[in-house]
Amino acid sequence: KHPLEFRQLKITDTKILAPVMKRSAPYIEGYVHWGTYASRWNFQDVQKFISARCREDFPRVHYLFLIGKEPVCLASFAPMPHALDAQIALAVFHPHQGKGIGRSVVATMEWLAFSVWGFEVLWYQHDASNRNSQKLAVRSGFAFHHTFDDVISAKNETGLWFSHAKVKDEHNPPGILQGADMNHWAIPRTHEELNALVHEQGAAVKPSHED
Repeated sequence: KHPLEFRQLKITDTKILAPVMKRSAPYIEGYVHWGTYASRWNFQDVQKFISARCREDFPRVHYLFLIGKEPVCLASFAPMPHALDAQIALAVFHPHQGKGIGRSVVATMEWLAFSVWGFEVLWYQHDASNRNSQKLAVRSGFAFHHTFDDVISAKNETGLWFSHAKVKDEHNPPGILQGADMNHWAIPRTHEELNALVHEQGAAVKPSHED
């Protein structure tokens, strides 16, 4: 009955995220580091986690995806060695997994990366044992690039990681990193205007009209 929407994460989201993160912990702890601890977190622990992420410097930007008022996914950009590259990471909350939400989130993060921010390469990385993430990368059009070893931070990880990449289309307009006016994305818009703008540029879901 409600569309999938998104907005930037806010410190005040603690109230709606605390029960969701605790409930989802057993389903994501195998591949999401904070999931290992979330089942034991109290309200203050969740608030500390969210506050820390809201204070992080660009390009670490975190987005909350919702259906109605229900949080369904937390997605983020992370830095890469090249300044115009970014990595995406996401965690779909229980019981919304397996419904295609991850693919819509990835498509929207791609739109934000290329059409809004102006990154040149978007990376998707996952542990070798995370088959669902591997399928999501392939279905989202990412091409395998290389493997690398990393520290094991979740119980199901092997330490061998796969890295996939997607390059910005040459026809994409310049983004904020190329000097585009940030106010273009900051000015107030009606729900209908946001919906038309996002679909015109190919995103899978629309920004929440709350922001």
